[in-house]
Amino acid sequence: MPVNYLNIYVFAIFGGLAATVGGIFICYTGMSETSYLVYRGMELTTYYLDKNRHDLYLNGLVYSITFGIAFLLLLAVIVIPSPEQIQKRLAATSFAGSPGSTEISVPEGETPDAEDTSPLDGESMEIELEPDI
Repeated sequence: MPVNYLNIYVFAIFGGLAATVGGIFICYTGMSETSYLVYRGMELTTYYLDKNRHDLYLNGLVYSITFGIAFLLLLAVIVIPSPEQIQKRLAATSFAGSPGSTEISVPEGETPDAEDTSPLDGESMEIELEPDI
C-alpha cells in the first residue's frame, strides 16, 4: 500500500472504530434511560418507560455493531493482498529466492556486454547543451 494511502487507511480504521463505539455507547445509554429492571424474588422483570424508543435504541445498537464489524472486515480485505499481488511483489524484490539464501541470480539474457556499453570511437562522453538550429 502506498504511503500516501496509508494515512487515509489508518484514519478510516480509527474513524470506523470511533463511530462503532460511539454508536454502541449512544444506543446503550438510550436503552438504559427508557427502561428499568425490577427484582421480584428470584424473577427479573423489565419495565419500559417508552417501549418504542427502547426498540429504536435496540435496533440502533444492533445496526452499530453490525456495520462496525462489516466496515472493519472490509478494511481487512483491502489490506490482504491477492495471490497475483504477492507474486508481483516477490518478482519485483531482489529477495525473491528462498528464505535464507543470500545469492542473487541474474538471468543469462540480460547481462550487458562490455563492448555494448563502451562509447564509439568518434563519440565523446559529453552532453551537448546547445540545440542544432
